[in-house]
Order: sequence, then C-alpha cells, then structure tokens
Amino acid sequence: MCGILGYIGQNDVIEIILTGLKRLEYRGYDSAGVAVIDDNTVKVFKSQGITDNLRNTDLMNAQSTIGIGHTRWATQGCVNLINAHPHQSTSGRFTIVHNGIIQNEYALKKKYLANYPFISETDSEVIVGLIELLTEKYHHVEAIIQKLLTMLKGSYTFALIDSLQPDVIYAVKNKAPLLIGVGENFHMLGSDAISMSHKTNEFYITDNKEYVKLTKDKATFFNNEGLIIEKESTKFDFTPQDITKGGYDSHLFKEILEQPQVLRNLSETYLLNEWPTSSKKALSYFKSCKRIFLVAGGTGLQTCSIAKKYFEQLAEIPVEVHLSSELAHHLPFIPKDSLFVIVSTSGESADGRNALLRLKKMGHPVVCLTNALGSALARESDAHIYLDAGCELAVTSTKTYLAQLAIFAIFANELAKNCKLDLLELLKQTSNAIEDVLENLEEIKKLAKTYFTTDDIFYLGRHLDGFTAKEGALKFKELAYVKATGIAGGELKYGDLALVTQETVAIGLITDEVVSTTMRGNVALTRARGATCFTISTASLSFEGDHIVVKDVHPLFRPLVTIVPLQLLAYFTGVSRNLNVDRPRHLAKL
Repeated sequence: MCGILGYIGQNDVIEIILTGLKRLEYRGYDSAGVAVIDDNTVKVFKSQGITDNLRNTDLMNAQSTIGIGHTRWATQGCVNLINAHPHQSTSGRFTIVHNGIIQNEYALKKKYLANYPFISETDSEVIVGLIELLTEKYHHVEAIIQKLLTMLKGSYTFALIDSLQPDVIYAVKNKAPLLIGVGENFHMLGSDAISMSHKTNEFYITDNKEYVKLTKDKATFFNNEGLIIEKESTKFDFTPQDITKGGYDSHLFKEILEQPQVLRNLSETYLLNEWPTSSKKALSYFKSCKRIFLVAGGTGLQTCSIAKKYFEQLAEIPVEVHLSSELAHHLPFIPKDSLFVIVSTSGESADGRNALLRLKKMGHPVVCLTNALGSALARESDAHIYLDAGCELAVTSTKTYLAQLAIFAIFANELAKNCKLDLLELLKQTSNAIEDVLENLEEIKKLAKTYFTTDDIFYLGRHLDGFTAKEGALKFKELAYVKATGIAGGELKYGDLALVTQETVAIGLITDEVVSTTMRGNVALTRARGATCFTISTASLSFEGDHIVVKDVHPLFRPLVTIVPLQLLAYFTGVSRNLNVDRPRHLAKL
C-alpha cells in the first residue's frame, strides 16, 4: 500500500506536497519522491526512508505551482532510489506516481513492451511505458487513458503529468483510493482526505474506472468511455487535534491516551443519540441473518475472535471467524441467510476487498467495519459501520481496536434475545478502568525497562485472554521488533514449552475466574524452566506480586482494559530501543 498526492494551483507546491506525504506515511515510508514542473521542465526528486529525507534534496530549491508526490511501501522491487516513485517515460514527457498492483504486468510487457528499456523492478513503470507507446496511435492524453483502462488489470490509482501540458494533472482510479480536493484557485488529489486537510475539507469521491483532469480552476471527471460525469463534493470535518501529535512525542502515544474518550464518544453516538444512518442499515442485515462470518487479518482477527463471544453469548447467533487473506481464495461452507462482516481499519485492505468482491459475486450480503470515510470497502459493501475513532495516524492499531470491540458489543447487545446489558454503564466503567491504567504510566515504563530487555517473550492467556495475548504479542512485534508469541495457556505444553530458556519473559493474563488457578499453573510451568514471569490480573483475582493489576469490569469488556498495559509495555520498549513507533519498519496500515 502506497500513498499519492498532487496539487495544482497558485501557491508554491513544495511544502504542500511534503506536508501531505508526511500524513500518508502510514501507507508506506520505505522511500518517497516528488515531481514538479519548474521553468517548463519536469524535475524529479527521490529519497529513501521517510518523506522528511526529501528535504535534503534539491527539491527545496525548486519553484513550482504543480506537482505530484508518492510515499512507497515496497511490494515489488527492493527499496532503493531506482524503484522509488515518480517514474518517467523514456522521453521524459510523462511522469506518474502509482498506488496499487498491476496484475497483468508480465503479459503487458511481453505483448507491448518487449523492447522497452525498463529501469526499475516495479510494475508501475509498465503504466508509463504504455502511455508513451500509445502516443504513437492516440494524440490526446484522455484517449490514452481510456485505452489504458481497457488494458490494465488490478487495483490501481495513478497521477500523471505531461510536460506538454504544464497546467494539468490527470488522475486515474480503479479500486485503489482516490479523493479530489477542492479549494479557491487550486485542486488536489490524494489517497485520503487527511493528506489534503491542511488545504481543504471539501472533496470529490471517485469511483472505479473513472479519471479526472485537474487544472487550478476546474476538476473534470470522465467515465471509462470518456463521457463527462457530474459530481457533488462532500465536506469532511477535521480539527487540529485529529492530525497533530497534540504535544506528545508520537501519534501512537497520543492515540493510546485517547482510548477512554473513544469509548465515551461511541456511548454518546449509539446509546444516547439516534444511530447513524449507515449503522442502522448495517443492523438490518444483522437482524435478518442466521449465521455471521467475521473476516479480518492482523489486529482485526483478534477483534473478530472476541466479538464471536459477544454475538454468541448475547445474541445467540453462531459465528465463524476467518482470515481475509484465505477467504479471498478458499470459501467455507456457507449456510443460507449468512452475513459476512469484513473488518479493515483503512477500508482499503486488498485481502478484504478481494474477499468482498468474491462474496458479492456469489450474492452474499457483506457489511464493512472501517475507520476510513469514503474507503473502497465502505463504498462497495452492502452497508458499512464507521468506527468514528478519529484519525489513527500511527501504523499500529490501538484505539481503533478498542472501537471495533465496542461497536461489536453494541451491535450484539442490540440483537440480544433475552436480557440486554446496561452498556452505557459498562462502557463508562471500562473507560474509567482504562484511565486508571493510564494514570500509572511511569510505573509501566519502569516495568518495561526492567523486564522487557529480551527478544524472547511469551504471552499466555485462556478464553478471551488468549486473544488479548495474541494482540499483545503483535504489538511487541510491531513496536519493539521482538519475536513475541501469543499462546493459549493450555497449549503451552504442546511445543512452545520446549522454547523456554532463561532469556524468556512469560506474561500471564489472569482475568477469568473460571481458569485463573489453571492460568497461574501455566505461568509456573515457564518459571520452573527458567523464564522470568510477569503477571497482569484483575483486582478480584490478583495475588501479591502481580506486576499490573487492573480494575474489575464485566467479563466481556476485560479485553478492552487488559490490552492497554500491553500496548504501553510495547510502546515504552520500542521507545527505549530508539525505534520509530509511529512507523515500524516494513509495515503499513491495512
């Protein structure tokens, strides 16, 4: 997943592009590049690593009012300046930035570009190579784009500048995200709204197989047949708090601290006011189904595994949990009246979208749960639920994880067959319990410094704690680059115990009364084999010597509380290792 940005207007483009690319780094930060038209010449500047490194290039000496930019997450070709975007045609006339994957890259190379002098290892260069080739037959860029839309297969969005049209940017969209920003005497394009929010809060949403011609005064939209499309713009509301670090050292730390407020906001939205229209539509699908399939990857998989308990216990609806990367290719047996719910923070997950398209083709209803306004999954599903967790600019999911759990609890409670929970009170208690954890930051920081200097960590938990253990291990992998493993406590003796050494730290989560004694026995197994043991418990189940004790809340809401100290332990460990906790290496938000 990469990010693209473009601007054409009256102001100098350099800082506008760099600011936007910085906000797109959650989509990739292996390398970055910018192309501008300066003195009627297209100039390209590239750097490895984060977008701030572009400030060390000659880009800062350029002057221009038109430009396109890119921040890359390498999917094809190693990380270097050659593979970094923008890419240019051999003549230098055409320059593009591209987000997505061209699935028929090799077929196009063989059929049309066998003699083309490719420079990079990327599929993106195929696009600009074809554009130049098509100039032999088509004399207008619009005609070339229309032809390209019939040739390219895959998920792609690209922006194009033509040195012969120095006052125009073209942008093409198919499946990958593209928004067009509107302002006085300027237009922008970007992979999301936040990347343009420093200049505008008014946007056009593009659909698949559409392209747009941008000048500073006008945005003209076309369908794949070249016919002009009329669109209405939409305004998104942003505040400085949404897009800044708020005085903290990282977006991640700020987002961890925002979690109690996220729960309060969801309580207000769903429990004190009328539900959002989109959520009411989604609820109608839940009410008419007899089985729910929850589909996700990464952090979302833990969300779905816990939510399974919510729906089965409260709503008495059977639930299956599936990996989106697998479901896209191998479907399970699907009974009649089944509902699929795809969880994706960005709403742009390729795995999730592939699953959605396959399910839709088969006629199954699909609901999407996302935090991204106007995302592909939100637009293409039958109904969508917007988390409304606020901007999450760190790559690692924290507050969106809690929001997902809270949303599923709200929906499951609405479907409850018998006794409904007092969610307003329960979410209030949960918010307060999280705030209690956040009041002990210095103590947690000391614990991280004392216990988590190793690269060998086991997370142990039973029942819902088992999924929290997996999520805690994922946070350590992402933030501290530790080989952490989340293990169901009862499975420890089947292989993993053989890996325990004196370098191992074993974290035991003890929040379930039914298995608390057994769980302490699982922890003792690792201690007997030399591991350093670390325990997190609820107040009612705590023993003297437990390292972190959290307040008691309803059993279904304990995962929302116990994950917070695990997030913080991973965060403080990553910071102590001088790692970029907002932008973990090799990763992007999906």
